[in-house]
Amino acid sequence: MLLVITVISCRKEDVGKVDAVQNSNLSGSQSDISALQALALNSEDSDYLKTSAEGSSLEVILGQVAQTHASDQSVKNFGKRMIHDHTIEHKQVKRIGESFGITLPDEPSKKQKKDIKELSQYYGSEFDKHYISYEVDDHKHDISDATKEIKQGKNERVENLAIEWTPILIGHLEYAEQVAKKVGAEY
Repeated sequence: MLLVITVISCRKEDVGKVDAVQNSNLSGSQSDISALQALALNSEDSDYLKTSAEGSSLEVILGQVAQTHASDQSVKNFGKRMIHDHTIEHKQVKRIGESFGITLPDEPSKKQKKDIKELSQYYGSEFDKHYISYEVDDHKHDISDATKEIKQGKNERVENLAIEWTPILIGHLEYAEQVAKKVGAEY
């Protein structure tokens, strides 16, 4: 029954992959089931999970940097919220990825690591302005990614994750914009 459901939920180009698994004498082992479940994700779903895992890692690290580099308490408080909320998001994303047999990153992307390094060079009010401007821009991209997943994703669990996190990300963006105004940051 699982195989039939999976085949029905697959895109046309994935049917050949399912046939290949069938023809290799599918034994029903957990790895075979995971391989079939992964086929139920389209590229948008997989990309969203990966970028969410990397992005949540980025937010936690930058929130930690804010605790030692920021001078304005509102920037430190924003960083604390990023640590809290994106730790939760990362756990959810990883759990969903694991359920599909996908190993998702526990660290930011190469570009994000460069961004962390660059932002970590600033202290005090300079950090406050650069960090919070970065956060405004980053959360706009995150909201765009979530919206794209909701419109183009195929897997209901991944789509529901994006639906759940969109209002949280919007709240983060609004919070970052308020802090940016307070510290005189451009965005």
